[in-house]
Amino acid sequence: MGYKEKYDQWKEFFIADFKPNLTENVLEEPIENPLTHNTEFVKFSLMKAFDIGYISEYLSDRVRTAVMKANFTGESPAALLHDVVIQEIELGDKTIIGMVFGKNAPMNAGSEKAPDTWWAEEGIK
Repeated sequence: MGYKEKYDQWKEFFIADFKPNLTENVLEEPIENPLTHNTEFVKFSLMKAFDIGYISEYLSDRVRTAVMKANFTGESPAALLHDVVIQEIELGDKTIIGMVFGKNAPMNAGSEKAPDTWWAEEGIK
């Protein structure tokens, strides 16, 4: 069982057990798009934030950690996922930038999927 299957199972159980408000916005604020340098008003729901865990094993761990920490401390999962999303945008994760800014986030022209890390951009495996 790969990380995506494990993450999917965790997400299903978490939603069933804790019944979070999946329409709650994790982001609802103006944010500068690091690719275009234009400030845009962004709305990003908790359900979309859960989808970040499918990008990589590292991000699935970050999402699970933030959500479980919120659960144990009584904070909103959206508040801690807000910090995760903002940090990843600041780090330049193009996949998350694309998820948050949608069609307004240009990727590398001519490629199907833009690399989401500097080492992938440099062709390092």
